[in-house]
Amino acid sequence: MPVQWTSLGSWWDKEEEIDIVAGDDSGNYLLGECKWSNKKVGTDIYLTLVERSGFLSSQGKKFFYVLFSKSGYTDEMRTLAAAEHVKLIGLEDLL
Repeated sequence: MPVQWTSLGSWWDKEEEIDIVAGDDSGNYLLGECKWSNKKVGTDIYLTLVERSGFLSSQGKKFFYVLFSKSGYTDEMRTLAAAEHVKLIGLEDLL
């Protein structure tokens, strides 16, 4: 992701939330979800993030996805991440 992010924050409305939203001046957006639990992150978390990206006006925008997990990822999520170029970051990556 050779992008220089010019804005960083989160997005939420009454019932939905995206933990990390970073944008640049060219319409590229990084969307991230952070999970601090003892359960491995599965595909449901990623698919929900993709669904929530629809709340952002997507015309002319390119989305990159990143997931952060304290406890790792299911095998299914690792396979999907490889196929869809999703960045997976674990606790060991942050230490």
